[in-house]
Amino acid sequence: MAITITDLFKEQQYHEILQRTLDRIPDYIDKSEGSYIWDAVAPVSYEHAKQASFLMFVIIQAFALHAYGEWLDHMAGDFGISRAPAVPATVELLFTGNPGGEIPAGTKVAVQSTSIMFETDERAIIEMEGSVLVPATCLNSGEEGNVPNDVVNLLVDFVPVVSSVTNPAPSTGGVDAEDDETLRNRILFFKRNPERGGTETDYRRWALSVGGVQAAHCVALARGIGSVDVIIGAPPNQIAELVPRVQAVVDVKKPLGVHATVKGAEILPVDFRITVSGIDSLVVEDVAMAYLTTVGIGGTVLFSKLIAAIINAGATDAFLTEPVGTQLVLAPDTVLDPSVYITVI
Repeated sequence: MAITITDLFKEQQYHEILQRTLDRIPDYIDKSEGSYIWDAVAPVSYEHAKQASFLMFVIIQAFALHAYGEWLDHMAGDFGISRAPAVPATVELLFTGNPGGEIPAGTKVAVQSTSIMFETDERAIIEMEGSVLVPATCLNSGEEGNVPNDVVNLLVDFVPVVSSVTNPAPSTGGVDAEDDETLRNRILFFKRNPERGGTETDYRRWALSVGGVQAAHCVALARGIGSVDVIIGAPPNQIAELVPRVQAVVDVKKPLGVHATVKGAEILPVDFRITVSGIDSLVVEDVAMAYLTTVGIGGTVLFSKLIAAIINAGATDAFLTEPVGTQLVLAPDTVLDPSVYITVI
């Protein structure tokens, strides 16, 4: 009979180990709880169970389907890939004050009542009109740095020539570090798709090996025989930096004679308006986004599949009012940027 990991783990529980140990001691010896024998073997059984539990944990972490955190990072390293780091948001700050006054590079401005803080990227001089726009970067990497307009207005560093500061437009570009599921999917793609000398899958593999690339799509014969377009998806503020990095990797690995061009995916914003009944709107939003975010570059959104996912989540009825039709087919160089709006009836 096949033995599963669950069976092995069950056999290594503290009480099972203790009982097996006591069963090996003759019955004419007192081995009841509190006896000399019981007190001697119970601590050893407990430590044995702890070691067995750790061993089972290590075994599970050896599989990409179950590994997480640092263990998943080590597994990614075996394939030459790494978790994409968090990216800080950027913003333009409007300083108002004395014309000709200097604002040093590194001047810190915060969002009131939060720990979110921005630092100016360069030295600036207040113009004759009494104000100047200065680019700044958030000191808190990740999405938390994406804040609305007119909230970055607490001057942390004393700058005597400045009377006020704010952000006329929202800060953008903050991206959290790559989560476990996204990294796991990249690892599984590498494990399941070994290199074959220049197939469409190889181009995707090479693009995904560059940290920060979240999706990749290959368009064969893009400009005729011997040409390939590699379309990559990533946060908008990283595309310009990632394209040449991916191009360098592809140029080294592609077959001789192939003209391969790496491009950033065009982002297509689409509003999905869904009417449902018998289910909470937040659940519907989570389910809808879970499906829509799986649609890759140049993919197809099947509206029937979206509605089926919502029904399976517990809705008694659901239908899509926007977009119309049965599916949405993306262009080969386009990635979906969905927004979901729910109406509960």
